[in-house]
Amino acid sequence: MTLTKTKADVQPSLPSPKYVAPARILVVDSPNGPADVLSDTLTRLLQRDLSFTNIPDQSTVLNQLGTQKYDLIFVGLDTHQRDRLFLVRYIRIAAPLTPIAVVTRQAEQCSPENCEKVKRFGAQELISLPRDTVELRGLMSKLNSLSVF
Repeated sequence: MTLTKTKADVQPSLPSPKYVAPARILVVDSPNGPADVLSDTLTRLLQRDLSFTNIPDQSTVLNQLGTQKYDLIFVGLDTHQRDRLFLVRYIRIAAPLTPIAVVTRQAEQCSPENCEKVKRFGAQELISLPRDTVELRGLMSKLNSLSVF
């Protein structure tokens, strides 16, 4: 008795594609602030689903974290908003496992001393808005290290 195999028996079946939920990112910043600009830029540039929730009012951030889980949190920091660093401490307590990136407009604010200070407050990264493609590649590398992109 001879057994013959059909083409379907020989070819391995391909796994069905899995649905990947969009990365949920919380943006704590005023309209047109650095984190808001970054989130808008990422939405336009990346070819993957990202779900951004923008909260300009600091007082509602902790309530939002109590009701929703996020994959990443961007906190915008302009020169006149130093109190946002204190907010990072409270965000860290409310979402202890969620990566936090503080976003600023000026690259000179990303000095090693300021990076260390931001990390003491509970954020993983201090990043500035990119000014050219080299800085954009560096930014994407930092965001990839946060395992979201």
